[in-house]
Amino acid sequence: MGLKDQLQQGLGAAAAASERLLATARLRGELSSLRGELEVLYADLGKQTMSLYSRGDLRHPELEEYVDAIDSSCDAIDRVQREIAELEGGRPGDVGGRTVPSASAPVPPAARSASTAALRLKWNPLPTRL
Repeated sequence: MGLKDQLQQGLGAAAAASERLLATARLRGELSSLRGELEVLYADLGKQTMSLYSRGDLRHPELEEYVDAIDSSCDAIDRVQREIAELEGGRPGDVGGRTVPSASAPVPPAARSASTAALRLKWNPLPTRL
């Protein structure tokens, strides 16, 4: 085999390897995109589940643990937001022209902040099989 033949064979092998790498990169990109879509679907399912549960349209004992965990997390977020507001506002309960309950005062579910209520609906359980 001559030098020209060896060079062509080497270039052909390099081209094939390059095509495989490119195809693999494309497939990895597609896989990443599909996983992202799946995460969005899980998030949407979680939001819809929380919405149905909070309206009383969906009840199941296995959901209670998750709802309780979400409620606890939202309560903690409310508490920390109130603490921050008190520190930033310089006086308890007044931040930027709006009244924020004291950090030590419990917040009844009906009085929770809109941002926390939105978090309850944005809860995102990530799939375990990603």
